[in-house]
Amino acid sequence: MPHSYIVDPVVVDELMPIARYSGVPELQVPDQAGRKITDGTEMNHMEKAQETGNTEELTGRQTILVTGATGFLGEYLVRRLVKAYRVRALGRNRERGRQLAAYGAVFCPGDFTDRESCAAYFEGVDYVIHAGALSTVWGKWEDFYRTNVAGTNLVAGLCLEKGIRRLVYVSSPSIYTGKEDQYCIREDQAPQQNDLNYYIKSKLMAEGVVRRWNGKGLETVILRPRGLIGIGDTSLVPRLLRANQKPGIPLFREGRNLVDITSVENVALACELAMKAPGASGRVFNITNGEPMAFGRILEQFLTAIGEQPHYLRLPFGAVYAAAEGMERLYRTFGLPGEPPLTRYTVCTLGYAQTMDISQAREILGYRPEKTLAESIGEYGAWWKGVHGTGETAGAGQRNIAALAGSIRKAPEGSPLKPPTKQERAEKAAGRRYAGTGTQPVRQNREAGGGKPANLQGPGKIMEVRTYRCGSCTNNLGIIFRGGISGWKKRRFPARAMLIRHRELGNILYDAGYSREIFRGGMALRIYRLLNPVQLETGETIAERLEADGIAPESVGMILLSHAHPDHVGGLSQFSGYDLVAFEETLEALHHPGVRRLMFPALVPPKGSIRREIIPENPLKEHFLCGYFEEVYDLFGDGSLMGVRLEGHSRGQMGLWIPDVSLFLAADACWGGDLVRATNRMRLLPKLLQDNFAAYEDSLRRICRMKRDHPRIRVCFTHQVWK
Repeated sequence: MPHSYIVDPVVVDELMPIARYSGVPELQVPDQAGRKITDGTEMNHMEKAQETGNTEELTGRQTILVTGATGFLGEYLVRRLVKAYRVRALGRNRERGRQLAAYGAVFCPGDFTDRESCAAYFEGVDYVIHAGALSTVWGKWEDFYRTNVAGTNLVAGLCLEKGIRRLVYVSSPSIYTGKEDQYCIREDQAPQQNDLNYYIKSKLMAEGVVRRWNGKGLETVILRPRGLIGIGDTSLVPRLLRANQKPGIPLFREGRNLVDITSVENVALACELAMKAPGASGRVFNITNGEPMAFGRILEQFLTAIGEQPHYLRLPFGAVYAAAEGMERLYRTFGLPGEPPLTRYTVCTLGYAQTMDISQAREILGYRPEKTLAESIGEYGAWWKGVHGTGETAGAGQRNIAALAGSIRKAPEGSPLKPPTKQERAEKAAGRRYAGTGTQPVRQNREAGGGKPANLQGPGKIMEVRTYRCGSCTNNLGIIFRGGISGWKKRRFPARAMLIRHRELGNILYDAGYSREIFRGGMALRIYRLLNPVQLETGETIAERLEADGIAPESVGMILLSHAHPDHVGGLSQFSGYDLVAFEETLEALHHPGVRRLMFPALVPPKGSIRREIIPENPLKEHFLCGYFEEVYDLFGDGSLMGVRLEGHSRGQMGLWIPDVSLFLAADACWGGDLVRATNRMRLLPKLLQDNFAAYEDSLRRICRMKRDHPRIRVCFTHQVWK
């Protein structure tokens, strides 16, 4: 059964009829069917054009001009567009131009920075895709300005002059780069200025140029595609492969920083969509595959695909960045030829997380990635082996970032993302766990108080909430409750995990569902399964669910655990390097499993897989939830996720209030919305399975009172059967 999104959960309380609430819009899953771009000889071309720049007359087809057509992206644009348009391919490389002509384009030899050599090609054109640029991490400012700023100004001016319907400008998300982790970056978060290198500075200025021409009446769309990969790439992947040979790829923070990259075919798709999408003019769109993944995992997949073993240099970020800064100054001051072996931009790209929010492209452009990351990596590996064979990568002796290996102290294997502070060390020595997540600290609330008592407005930090069914168990309602509950009808109770996308903290899980370890335990787990039959189909574990949605399990940096029962903790074993947030009693059950707690040794997460255990501290006093619950915690200090103690079912059970989507996750405070009123008819045996049945009833009453006073709040129980 495919996962379901939170679109129409059943919300109930004991004082009003069951009602349905909607309001969280259905979220689209990327279409991963994947359109393949085949070898040029297999495509249905137009009749071959001559390399003269003369236009072919093809009735019913509009004309597209592509600048930078002889570049990496340009070739993919031409190959895609010739199937439906007349394409003029503007570029300087005549050899590549002949290949473009073979695809069916009209090759236009020229330079978009020179009006005399390119102006004639704009005549009679309907749309222009400006993909040409000087794209490198190092060079002279004069060259970057002439190509990326003045050249873009000339292209936009010619578009307005020649009556072009729309200009699509291919910019770069490198403009966001800085010395920090950045998650789910929105288009409006671009800085006004970024002097990390001349390329970034020139692209920011070029975007300003495009916006000014838009203000003069030219329809424009700006795209920011992240990290292009595909067959024919001569930049991104080859650099990494050369570094892997000698002396190794620099790896910061064990490669756990999340990055977004994009199949070049998907960028070509986005460009085509941007040409005609209604409501797109004047807007900017991030473009990625929508598959953020840990940098180290991407490297391993690429190296496996081409048949090489990974060789890493684990380096301290601070020392490497300082060295890069010094090298840049040295090269600038003395005018040294070539590119420094180390630049600040490269270090930031390798060392920090950067993921993009592509929801605007999905909504306005109708963008759905056609090719997955796995497909691109597999195709690239096969192509690389065919061209280069296996073994030592050509050009491995070129200078690169790893050249400083001899002068920089290596970080020890398994070193933390950052060392704990003096206070953290003292707290840990005293037996207390501390909060914090590497470069994204978990800010505990130091002062009592939260939002205004009746204010349900969220801070806008949560972008998306998804729910995944991760197995189920079957129970007989007649055995659980006395009379009137569907007789002796059996019901499958789904186990669920929730994925919460936080703008700053990235992907967060609430619970983890069942895992296959539930079938591998000893006698105690066999008895559990006998009394509580478990179903877990292939593809239903939370890690498998995420991967099916194009979400790397490594992208989950934090897991909030409601309580330590098998249907909530099982999936923890599929993750590593995450922070675990739970009340102290739940963590105690993980450390000391036992049958009475319904926590079994086979389900304990592997040793070392949890980076830090975080216990919420300093309960709020003035939040509206405090009027209903005794303990309420602002988990991250930003009002985005509020932990609520819900005693009764399990000691230390934590519910979760998500104000941005008006959703209250009530865990196992009840087994289903339609079973709330049946609670007072629960039989003796299931009562005894609760940690404290009186507290169980009390927590449920508190939830119902909250719902009565705030009907807009949607309550979701973990095992609710949704229709």
